[in-house]
Amino acid sequence: ENPYYTVHSVNAEVSVEDFDGDSQVWTEKFKDRFDSSRVNVEVSVTNSSGETINYTQPTQGSWTTDGTTHKLNIGKFTSNGNYAIKATYQDEAGNKVELGKYYFTVDNTAPTGTIKVKQGDKEKDYYQAVEDIEKQSGLKKFVFNLFHLNDLHFVLNASDDISGVKSIEYTVVDAPSDASQTFSASTDFSKMNWSPVTEDVVISADRNAVIYQKITDKAGNITYISSNGGFIVDKANPNEPIVTVKQEQKEVYNSDIDANV
Repeated sequence: ENPYYTVHSVNAEVSVEDFDGDSQVWTEKFKDRFDSSRVNVEVSVTNSSGETINYTQPTQGSWTTDGTTHKLNIGKFTSNGNYAIKATYQDEAGNKVELGKYYFTVDNTAPTGTIKVKQGDKEKDYYQAVEDIEKQSGLKKFVFNLFHLNDLHFVLNASDDISGVKSIEYTVVDAPSDASQTFSASTDFSKMNWSPVTEDVVISADRNAVIYQKITDKAGNITYISSNGGFIVDKANPNEPIVTVKQEQKEVYNSDIDANV
């Protein structure tokens, strides 16, 4: 089980409790020997791939004592990363005791992703970011720029360098039935039905639409991506033209004729 829990910042603290057992062995005199310099705090920070990354060292507080409890505020960690904090205490005899290990993730960065179109054995970028996500509740303009006579395959990918990707979802929004080359599609994402991405998204039926991608990381940050235009899948053959001639039907004419298509 992953020991990390994800937040936007952490105010960390180390607490040391004096032994309060047999008073004949552990007297008040010995309790007074707590030495904060014998407490060692180790902090390591990694990305989602387990690689060590740099972080901003927070301002550390001072030790405080309340009875037999000694506490140190390590500081507020705000840099993005997966944190592992280990604290140990070494007594006067050289004995080490582990005070505990603590794991948490700080992630304030939105995930990233792409939408690509499969063309044979190649994939072509076909996406753009949807800006001002918090304010999106209206329409976004698109231009039809992708026309396909067969099944259309979209490949949706996502990544997140800190907490990792929790989910990738998509939805397809149809263009208005009377849409011309330029049209508007809804960006009211909260009212859309999203489906999980498990493989290529395939458009097999005739359709005029746009595709949106929703990426959520494990910290709850969300990124929306759209196709960079509208697509048209049209497998139907055009109707054969019908030619009519206004004059009397015959094989050979010796004058101009009027024809309608």
